[in-house]
Amino acid sequence: MNFVVLPTSGIPHSKSTTTIAAIVNGVLALLLCTGLSVSILTSRYLPLHPQNEG
Repeated sequence: MNFVVLPTSGIPHSKSTTTIAAIVNGVLALLLCTGLSVSILTSRYLPLHPQNEG
């Protein structure tokens, strides 16, 4: 969003760059919020051993 929306608007750019802590925070949030929820849902609702049809 910072690289797409802010340049097209009239907001001046900040002088600081993206920090390592912000990147780590984003990666951990993506892993925990998206990855963990998808893995829990798939393990709950997908069968372990699909039956052969034929």
